[in-house]
Amino acid sequence: MQGTRTAAAPVADPLGQQARRRATGLRAFFARLMGTRMAPVASFIIALLVLTAVFAPIIAPYGVEEGDFAATLTRPNREHLMGTDTLGRDIFSRVIYGSRVSLQVGVIAVGIAMIIGTAFGLVAGYTRIGLLESTIMRAMDALLAFPTLVLALAITAALGPSLTNVMIAVGIVGIPGYARLVRGQVLSVREREFIEAARTIGVSDLRIMLRHILPNVTAPLIVQASLGVAFAILSEASLSFLGLGVQPPTPSWGAMLAFGKDYLNHAPWMAIAPGAAIFITVLAFNFLGDGIRDALDPHLHR
Repeated sequence: MQGTRTAAAPVADPLGQQARRRATGLRAFFARLMGTRMAPVASFIIALLVLTAVFAPIIAPYGVEEGDFAATLTRPNREHLMGTDTLGRDIFSRVIYGSRVSLQVGVIAVGIAMIIGTAFGLVAGYTRIGLLESTIMRAMDALLAFPTLVLALAITAALGPSLTNVMIAVGIVGIPGYARLVRGQVLSVREREFIEAARTIGVSDLRIMLRHILPNVTAPLIVQASLGVAFAILSEASLSFLGLGVQPPTPSWGAMLAFGKDYLNHAPWMAIAPGAAIFITVLAFNFLGDGIRDALDPHLHR
């Protein structure tokens, strides 16, 4: 008797389906992001800034401390696109190298604030333990009671003027914003059905926070981080302008702006170049943050 042949059942591939859905979602997100008004321009400026910082030794026509005393306070020309300062140093080269400091502060300071603030917000929003939650949130309220720049100034003055201390100070100042944002999102997510189902089957609280709640609160975190980079760059420039940031001979846009303000009548290009770099960079990150917010808002792209 000849046995009947049966068709093989298809093998389920849930991981592959999830990967395809994730890729489709990312493509849709980038399509919406590029469809916003200023996001493409801002993305181009930020990409150009990153490439400039990475390849600064190749792009910069002169060394960061290379001076020509025969060409001090030279107006912008073909040899010196943004002119020179009182020591004959090429301002264009120093602006290029200064982008490294700004991006480094922006990324690391936001990373410090986001990691610590997210951890505090998750614990305070999920555990709802009276003493623990009250202690965390009252500490965040105490930090928010101080003006951000004044608090960063006080922390940097206490630790000492340096690039590392500037990143720490700006990161500490940004922690309360992330903690309050995450806590508010967790309070709404923790009462949903899939969280109750996870508790019912015995999933640990730490796993629920990291695997079930955190992925559902990342969208506002991404928006906050993109806007926070602009704040960190502006804070670093302010601290360097006041002499508590990056110390010479390391070039910084804020320090260059502070040095050039005394020559506004005789050599305005010394202040215009770093000031324009700060303005364009901060504006680009703000536009990108607005574009990400619009792309992630379901009410806008539905």
